[in-house]
Amino acid sequence: MWRYLALIAFCASAPSVLSQDDVVQLRVLGGPQDDRGHRITVMQDGGILLTGTTNSTTDDTNHAWVIRMDSNAQVLWSTTIEDAPLLQALDAVEHDDGSMTVMGMRYASAADGYDWGWYRLNADGTAGSATSWGTSSWDLPTRCLKRQDALWTIGTTYDSGNGDVQWVRHDWIGETWSFTDSGLMGESPIEEVTADALFRADTLVVAATLSPGTAGQAQLTAWQPSSEAVLWQYTSNFPFPTEAVASDASDAGVLLLMNVETEEGDRLAFTHLDWDGNVLLEHIPGSGFDIQGRSIQWYSPTDFATAAWSDQLGLGGGEVLFSRWSSNGGVWQGGPSFGTPWNENVEHMKRDASGRMWLLGSTDGYSNGRDDYYLLGLPNADVGGYVTEGEPAVSDSALVVSLEVEFTDWVIAPNPARGIAQLQGAGPQDAWEIFDSMGRLVKQGVGPLLEVQGLPAGRYWLSVALSGRAGMLPLQIQY
Repeated sequence: MWRYLALIAFCASAPSVLSQDDVVQLRVLGGPQDDRGHRITVMQDGGILLTGTTNSTTDDTNHAWVIRMDSNAQVLWSTTIEDAPLLQALDAVEHDDGSMTVMGMRYASAADGYDWGWYRLNADGTAGSATSWGTSSWDLPTRCLKRQDALWTIGTTYDSGNGDVQWVRHDWIGETWSFTDSGLMGESPIEEVTADALFRADTLVVAATLSPGTAGQAQLTAWQPSSEAVLWQYTSNFPFPTEAVASDASDAGVLLLMNVETEEGDRLAFTHLDWDGNVLLEHIPGSGFDIQGRSIQWYSPTDFATAAWSDQLGLGGGEVLFSRWSSNGGVWQGGPSFGTPWNENVEHMKRDASGRMWLLGSTDGYSNGRDDYYLLGLPNADVGGYVTEGEPAVSDSALVVSLEVEFTDWVIAPNPARGIAQLQGAGPQDAWEIFDSMGRLVKQGVGPLLEVQGLPAGRYWLSVALSGRAGMLPLQIQY
């Protein structure tokens, strides 16, 4: 088959036997291999952007997979980003014009390990410019943050021989991200592995793990880029190995989520600090089972939620556990678990402007048993019991994976097309197919004439096999 294909699966829903009437949206999206959702970005129009990694591609290697959804979690478009030999998408930011920058970890070489990459996407998901950064040692990105007109990326570098918190700044110059500055947030002989980062006004707050392993501690550092001064620093004091996981901020202060290896087993922990760095809450909740925290979010001035993972909740696999907590003493306020007899995992949780809570991760309980994107949408943080729209009914349809294939002698003109276009460079017997943004075949033919009358306005892909070569070209139809 000469076109690049993956599969996309959707879960439809119907009432369950649970008694309460909160409706939880469920979406499972995946292909024939492994697809893992990593992070959620809330968009200006109320929709969401999912970033993660897929190897459901013809070459079975990792590509970034980006999925744009509306506010009802319906797919508007999806696209893959390739940076050979492999790329893992970790974060994304939206810009004022609706375009996006996807930040990924790219494999540089066997000698240099991993580097950082930035990939601009237009508002319709078509590719823009790309740039990369790295040293001769391993460099592992964690977060990409927009502040004013600059792009800040925070991660870990091993260039000094130890793990250090690295920051890199880029400015948008001449239709590309231009490197401006970089540095370390303090260099020490102790290994520091970045876990999360956020901006609050002109303060950058970075969560990191010191000396990962049996001597691990979690650390939260408030840093001012303009003066490169540390405003305050918190270091966990639990008598157990501790790992920093995630953070969140509001007017009430900053939260740090941690995982702790206690004598009774794995537990999550959290700390609440005010904006002067004073500790207001430091707590390891009790639990009768092993649990690992994944994400944390404020949802009111005094309450926050955690998303966690456990394989001891009784369904036979790994399940997602959503919990609500009070910042006044860390009292547990309830929250459901989500899962099947198979494995569900969660990587990130994000609250949107309407108060909905989105949870993204992976599951192997559907389709072909391989990992798929797993997205849950809670109408608000107070979900206890819930109903879904039913048992997932997975249906597979082809999704074109847009690899970066460029043949400059193949041109669609005009593009955007209005009824009729020409595929320049095509011979009379050369075959082509047109797919919509969901990967459905909507038209096919041969020769240079593309008659697109009757197709709705929107974004399409033209799959071509010309003179023994195959490739994908973006096609826009408008009237």
